[in-house]
Amino acid sequence: GRPSSPPLTPFKAIILCPFFFGAAHLHHAWELHKKGYPVPRIAANLAVQFTYTTVFGWYAAYLFHRTGHLIAPVIVHSFCYWMG
Repeated sequence: GRPSSPPLTPFKAIILCPFFFGAAHLHHAWELHKKGYPVPRIAANLAVQFTYTTVFGWYAAYLFHRTGHLIAPVIVHSFCYWMG
């Protein structure tokens, strides 16, 4: 049979999954491209946005792990979205 993968521990999930959350926001590059922004500006914007969304993802994952409820990260995400 196939060798099984090692389990994804909560610590590994908290560290790794937010990178996907950060990557999910990379579509904003297309919006900037359509507005005519130069590529270096788009790249800088994406680097900043990927960084802060990944950091937020770590916080949200930690909240979920600590509380055991999805509502905590949903509330903080909603607050961040509302704040802009």
